[in-house]
Amino acid sequence: MNRFERQHIIRIIKEIEQKGEIPIAKKAYYLYQKLGDIYQYKSNYKYLNYNTEEEMQNKKKVYYEGTTEEGDGICKDINETYVEALGMLGIEAHLSSFGKKFPHVDACFKDEIGNWYYTDLTADIMHIKTGMKIRNFGLSEKKIIEKGKRKRIEPIYLRYIETMKQENEGKEFAEIDEETLKSWDEEFGYSYQGLYTNDILDMLLTEVQNEELIVDFFGTDQKDELAQRKIDFIMEKIEIANVHRRKKIGAVEAISYYTKVINKVLTEEERKYIKLCRAFVEEDGKRKASDILAIEMQNENVYYWYNGRNQIFEKITREELLKSDIKCHSTKEDKEDISLFVNYLEGRFNQEKTEGVEK
Repeated sequence: MNRFERQHIIRIIKEIEQKGEIPIAKKAYYLYQKLGDIYQYKSNYKYLNYNTEEEMQNKKKVYYEGTTEEGDGICKDINETYVEALGMLGIEAHLSSFGKKFPHVDACFKDEIGNWYYTDLTADIMHIKTGMKIRNFGLSEKKIIEKGKRKRIEPIYLRYIETMKQENEGKEFAEIDEETLKSWDEEFGYSYQGLYTNDILDMLLTEVQNEELIVDFFGTDQKDELAQRKIDFIMEKIEIANVHRRKKIGAVEAISYYTKVINKVLTEEERKYIKLCRAFVEEDGKRKASDILAIEMQNENVYYWYNGRNQIFEKITREELLKSDIKCHSTKEDKEDISLFVNYLEGRFNQEKTEGVEK
């Protein structure tokens, strides 16, 4: 725990103490929620490979360097601090991890009647920063396994759960239901009149399903044009959940947020025109996320790049993109040139030359 983290934790603990006698799980949730406000995931770690010995040492250095004084961290740093802070509240807690080279780390805690709860604060930072429903606090064993399925690593999660059970006195994780979390969110002032950002997005989705209204609003019934105009609308009107703009949000969380919004607002057919390239720029020896979002159009493709300073995707011309220092994330050094992504979309090269590009 560094100075930055400690000062925030002392403040949060004082806020919890002012609430009087409340259950342990509720204390742990308040702490979890408030810590989510101060962190952002290290984008330079996310974009580091470890195929060579030099890359391995670079990734290892970042993995063990701890949280920065600006709140940039990884799962290991963030959950270690959460467990330490729980201890300061008198709550029994420990870390759990899976993986060999660079293990992913989660946290577990125990309540006053002996129930154990699973949490993964790293996975909820984006939700907390943007006012969405918190998804990774107090999950049941079944939901943890479903999480593994979504990540396509279900066998790993099954083994992971068995290990965690042994660490938790052989007990299965207790679940905190959504209604309880919702009532706590309303009490803590996290949700707005009981609404989350998810609810606003669902309202947008309802409107999207009204095809006549959408065609009239955007002035076209061409699917590629609709996709492009909807994305323009998202970037201009929605931003990073405007009401939460006072909070600093990292590139990893911001890109995740925009991806979620786009998936909500675009129809399945419109999403076929969207391609995402995990990309970065190098500044001060560090890789900083600068993902590229492209829309395949009949005449000329439209490109957006993630501007970390403005925390939003901004339009960029094909020529500007090719002249930029942006590189496409890849496992092979000779495949990082952003022109490979552009050429792939324009059909100049075969798909073999697009390793590292997410469709």
